[in-house]
Parts: sequence; structure tokens; C-alpha cells
Amino acid sequence: MFTIYVYVLDSLADWELGNVLPELNSGRFFKEGQQGLVIKKVSNSNDPIITMGGLTIVPDCTIDEIVMSDNSILLLPGANTWSDPKHGAIIEKASELLSLGATVCAICGATAALAEFGLLDNRFHTSNGLGFLEMLAKNLKCQAIPLNKISAVDMREYEQLVYGGWVRASEIVGLNKFIKKLPDGKNQKLVIFAVGADGASNETDRKLIEKNNVVSQLNYPFFYLQGGFDPEKLKFPMRLMLEGVAKSLKKKEETNHDSLTQDDRDFLAFFQDRHNDVDEHNLVEILACLQDTKTGDKKED
Repeated sequence: MFTIYVYVLDSLADWELGNVLPELNSGRFFKEGQQGLVIKKVSNSNDPIITMGGLTIVPDCTIDEIVMSDNSILLLPGANTWSDPKHGAIIEKASELLSLGATVCAICGATAALAEFGLLDNRFHTSNGLGFLEMLAKNLKCQAIPLNKISAVDMREYEQLVYGGWVRASEIVGLNKFIKKLPDGKNQKLVIFAVGADGASNETDRKLIEKNNVVSQLNYPFFYLQGGFDPEKLKFPMRLMLEGVAKSLKKKEETNHDSLTQDDRDFLAFFQDRHNDVDEHNLVEILACLQDTKTGDKKED
């Protein structure tokens, strides 16, 4: 039997659990004979939390009571309080679960918490810019290096740097950390690009530039690239949950076509459309911007 632990924290984004929990709890779209599951609310204490919508949620258990098993599933919803150090305990627990082969699901601010801990460095996840980075490195005859593998001292060696990061809730993950690492007093050329699920457009560029102030304030060249998505690469529990959400939305649409929100429609379009837009053709503008790049310059992720 699967045990699904839903991490609850103050300012939890209620709607981000609104589709998946009803389907997991009801099981109405599960296959006959499907293994059962239990849902438990977990937190860093037994104290009630207040969601962004003003609801009070009382945890069923604490982090220490999570059963360490590959049949345990951890759901990490978005919230405005993920930067609080006290949530480090659940990220450490997520790391332990992943090492056992368990499934950890995160959305919005929770993904940034996982990324900061390094849990996404070597794992497949949506909006991953690694493919584009490797293509750039090949074209420019240089090396793609993870941000956590290079220091400010190392960065001083290069006249030109390219930062590529994935998009989470319109935030270019790791960009601020990269900017802080830039050596003081060295006039380096810098190009920034981001990879996300949305299609490339002027509107997407505008939103990203507005959200990531460092891009507009420093006036560096900026590019946005659409990545890819393949549900078959997801672990079974995650795929099962997303398929349940998709079926629920389809049924809702059949009952009342106008009842779906734009977010609902975007999810259906995204989940049903297996695609991979990581193509060298999409790098033409970046390569043109970097045409005077010297051999040996490095790329950061």
C-alpha cells in the first residue's frame, strides 16, 4: 500500500493540491484492483498551519514519523514560506526518500527548495535546460558546468559567461545565486537564457524580465527557450497522479466546457502533448550574440 505524505506549511497554496488530492482520495479513476493508498498531512510540528486561502490544517504526523519506504510518496506544494530554514528538515527527508527509490513530487516554490539542496542536479525534471547547455557548449567548443561546481575565483578566468537556468513560476532558478558569484571589478560579458514549458513569445520574455529584476536591471542579453516534456519518463506514482488529474479535467470539460480555467486548459494541453523542443535551430539567436566568444569560455547551469 502506498502512503502519500502531503507536507503542509503556512501560506500553502491551496489550489496547487486542488486537482490531485481529490483523485487520490476518491480513487475514482484508478484501475480495478489498483493498490490502495493512505493520505497523511505532515509538518515540522503538530501545530496547525494557515493556508494562503485562510484555511486551518492540522497535521496528522511530523516529519520524523514518515515511514522510510519506496512505497512512500511525498507531495511538496508551493508556499511563500519555503525560504524559512525550518523547512530544511523536509527537504533532507525528501533526499532520504529519493535514495530509497521513493517518489517526491514538488510544484512552484517547493521545486526551488529541492533545487537549492541539489536534488534536481542529476534528475529528470520539467523545464530542464541541460540539453540546450550541452548544445551550446558543443557549438562554442567549451564546457557546461553546474553552478555549484564553480566558484567566483574560477569565474574570474573568463571574459565571457553564459548562464542557463530553468523556469519555475516565472523565476529563473539559480540566477540570483549566479549573479552573486560574479567577480567584483571584472567587466565580463554575460548572456542569460532560460528554459521553460511555455512557448517562446514576446509575452513570455516580458513576464520573465519583469519577474527576474536582475535581468532588466543589469541589461544583459536575455533569451528564452522552450524545453520538452515526456510523461513516460515520469515514475509510475507521479504519472498515475497526473493522469488522474487529466481525466478529472476532461470529465469536467465534457460536463461543462466553460468550467475549465485557463490554467486547467494549459495543463491538459501540456500533459497531452509529448514534445521535445530542444533543437539546435532554437539556438541561432544566442549563437549570433556569442559569435565572438573565444574557445574555452564556460557555461553555467
